[in-house]
Amino acid sequence: MALDEIYSSLYIAYHKERQSNELQAISKDFFNEVLKEVKKFDSTSKNEENEILRANIMKILEGIYERRKTKILLYIAYNKQTEYLTTQEAAFYDKIMSIFKENMLNIAEVTQEKNDMLKSLHEMPQIMLPSGAKLGPINKEQIIKIENEEDAEFLIKNSICERL
Repeated sequence: MALDEIYSSLYIAYHKERQSNELQAISKDFFNEVLKEVKKFDSTSKNEENEILRANIMKILEGIYERRKTKILLYIAYNKQTEYLTTQEAAFYDKIMSIFKENMLNIAEVTQEKNDMLKSLHEMPQIMLPSGAKLGPINKEQIIKIENEEDAEFLIKNSICERL
């Protein structure tokens, strides 16, 4: 394939990618294949016209990559299924998704930890909780962490504490 043919087909792919909000169908190794074809001409023909074509091909390739990256991030943001990902894009997608999942787990842990925190409404001596654990003595407005949900509900129902 000649450089001008590569340029033409890339331009068409770029135009399609820009016109649609959906990822366009390309091969799994699209970017590597294009780069491999362009490299064939690096060593064989070093004239000015080919250098200009090569530079334009690289700009178009970068444009396709950036547009697809944006679409992938939007797919992730809207929890939309992806199709037509290249190998590199699939790795990018998986990595971003794992970061989001890890972050969501951290948020869930913080929320759970916050829910276990209670503030005492009264000063009181040591009491026995439904789980058999002892609590106290506690001061008014003291922050306490209760591991057992049944114990927390007991303290809230009896107006001893409130959730933070």
